[in-house]
Amino acid sequence: MFVRLVANCPDNQFPHVNLTIEGVGAHADVLPPERLQELQTNLAGHPDWAIGKPWVLSLEADSLEPAEDREFGFAGGEGFLVFKVPRGSVGKKIAVTSTVETLPDHSRLEPDHCCVPKLCASSICNSSQWEAKPGNVLGSTKEECCTPRDCDDYTCASKFVKKAKRHDAEGHPVLQQGGTDEECCEHVSCDHVKCDATDEWTKNMTAKSGSTLEECCIPLYCAKHSCDPATEWEKDPGAVLGSSNPSCCKPKLCKDFSCNAGFALRAGATMGKKLLRGSTSDECCEKKLCRNWKCSDPTKWVAKADETNNALERQGWSDEECCTPITCSSVDCVPESLWTPKSADELEGLQGSKSEQCCNPRWCAVYTCTGDIPDMNVSSTKWFKKMDTNHFKFRGSTDEECCHPKYCSEFFTAFPTKYERKPEDHVKPRQGSTEAECYNELKCSDYCCVNPDLSLKDASIVMIFATVGYAAAYSQQRLLCVPHAVEEWAPGPPSPQSGALLAAGLYGANIAYNVVNKRLLLAHPHPCLVTGMNLFSSAGCCVLCWGLGLMRWPGRLESSVYLRLLGLAVFHWGGMLFSNISVAEVHISFTHTVKAAEPFFTALFTVALLGKKPTIRAWLSLLLVIAGIVVASTAETSFTWVGFWAAMASNVMVSLRTVLSKRLIESHILDPLNFQALLQCGAALVSVPVALCFNLHAVKEIALDPSAVSSAIMIGPLVWIFNVASIVVLVHSSPVVHAMIRSMRRPLLVLASIITFGTCLTWLNAMGIAVTILGALWFRYENEVKLERKPSTGNLKRLHANARHRAIP
Repeated sequence: MFVRLVANCPDNQFPHVNLTIEGVGAHADVLPPERLQELQTNLAGHPDWAIGKPWVLSLEADSLEPAEDREFGFAGGEGFLVFKVPRGSVGKKIAVTSTVETLPDHSRLEPDHCCVPKLCASSICNSSQWEAKPGNVLGSTKEECCTPRDCDDYTCASKFVKKAKRHDAEGHPVLQQGGTDEECCEHVSCDHVKCDATDEWTKNMTAKSGSTLEECCIPLYCAKHSCDPATEWEKDPGAVLGSSNPSCCKPKLCKDFSCNAGFALRAGATMGKKLLRGSTSDECCEKKLCRNWKCSDPTKWVAKADETNNALERQGWSDEECCTPITCSSVDCVPESLWTPKSADELEGLQGSKSEQCCNPRWCAVYTCTGDIPDMNVSSTKWFKKMDTNHFKFRGSTDEECCHPKYCSEFFTAFPTKYERKPEDHVKPRQGSTEAECYNELKCSDYCCVNPDLSLKDASIVMIFATVGYAAAYSQQRLLCVPHAVEEWAPGPPSPQSGALLAAGLYGANIAYNVVNKRLLLAHPHPCLVTGMNLFSSAGCCVLCWGLGLMRWPGRLESSVYLRLLGLAVFHWGGMLFSNISVAEVHISFTHTVKAAEPFFTALFTVALLGKKPTIRAWLSLLLVIAGIVVASTAETSFTWVGFWAAMASNVMVSLRTVLSKRLIESHILDPLNFQALLQCGAALVSVPVALCFNLHAVKEIALDPSAVSSAIMIGPLVWIFNVASIVVLVHSSPVVHAMIRSMRRPLLVLASIITFGTCLTWLNAMGIAVTILGALWFRYENEVKLERKPSTGNLKRLHANARHRAIP
């Protein structure tokens, strides 16, 4: 679109100008800046240009726009003096009137719509200093249509070099416009060639002109370069030009170097952009750090801490440098059954923290299973030894580790009518290979005979042996009544009938007590509690006798006497307790066979405490007792070490009580009956804490068993009768008769228990029992009869005192 605007009117303030409007956008200025400034100046100086005053714009316009009319107007406010140039008009006179709506400096003439654009002509940029802008560009001048060519972007031809930069007065670079060698370049000289750009050339001072390195520079050859230091560089065969190590040499890299043991490559040898150079240990290696060292054996070494408080890392690469040795001196050999400590010489400098390293193994080959006596060819009833092989040796020091158990389930008695198998615990099977360990005895008292006439009661056995005792005592009293010198010292005239009756009571009460006590222990195997019940029952009889006046009350005694009685009561209780433990474990016959050795211990304690020595024949009789016990123990079917040693402990306790009570009896402070009564009461009191400590759980069990309660009540009177009968025999007969009656007690008791409980005897067992009893009878004979065949008066008094002292059972 082309619009020609002509301003021609009186008092005209519009610049005299002919305007050609083309390519002007909407609301762009129609007037050039200098003309617009002139217009605004004219209006500002005119008195009639004020807001609200009328004014007139007159013009003549030509329009080459074929499609639509074009609007123009003065800007200001919402616009005013708007006029329209019709399309295709020629010499169109236009006059418009309006009021002033803006100040002079805001007045502008602008089209209301865009004009048709004018494209740059293709020939306008035909010059070496200009180049056409890319694409369709609007304009009609070189500045609008072209881009100036900068010499900085031009590449000079050979033999030419860029002209030096020019700057304005302020130092800013001035555009050097051009696109030819003449405009942008000048002939080159060697001064423009940079020989030192690389280390391959050096300046040729004689060359003046040229544009290449060959023309202006001297080459530097690698053959003349020395690769120093030789430990970091080596000649590069392929390098020709150069004067530096990087150009002429190949680096020796530490990554290709192998460090000695204990050293590692330095940091940067294998990683990073610039690898470490070198070919020696000093250049490439450093001492390894202990934090990267793993102790060879954690059971012998423990890692050392950092060297200082500043956490300085420790250097080293061996156990000696980085680890602290663990010595065996502080190692406990566990489990103790498998390991035993080494000697001090073996532990010297020995390292380790395990039993395998610091201890010697225990081998089963040197272990003896419990119950085995290799020297006597005696085998355990509960274990048999594990045997080593050529390929395996058993280790340990306990039965479980070195022995195979013998289970009762694999043992069968040869007397099925006399025993019944004990109940099995499936969690812990019962061990053993004897009737005592695996079976319970079948009691005739529990057997319901097919023929009632054949029933054998305990009372019958007691009566039979009481009768035997009566007959034996009567017959021997008749024989022993001959030496009247002996009988003169008896408190009353001898009576064979009364002595025999007392002997029958003594034997009957003793046998009945042992039978009832054994049955009670079989039903309730709690020896501590049963012993306490027996002692309290017997003590109750003593208290009853004091209350009924059957015994004279001893009155108030000195405190020293009570202390002596307390010690004797402990031994009395211990003898009875250990006897019950043995009876609960083995047959009564075996217990009293072992207890036949009581004189042996009495003799030992008499020698040690009183200084009195038995005769040689008395010692021989005691050795005969020991031999019989050994033989009986070897063949005993119910043998257990607990039963054997408990019987032996009872012997020790009773012997000590016998020897220590001798002086108290001889002091005549107490008569024998009161002495026996106080001893029973003291032992009963001693038994209370032990019974409650070990068998408290069984109190309710026994209390709920009527037969157990009745047995405990029955035992008290039997013990009391036995002890009183023994003392009365002594009082109403001679000491010789008393000794004879007591010596017959144990053989009859052993025989009665064998018959009552149906104890199985082998010929060896029977022989051992017989030898033991013969030895005991011989000892009593030597001490009570042979020594008193021709007694003096002093000897008879001592004999009577000794017999009183032995009256306590």
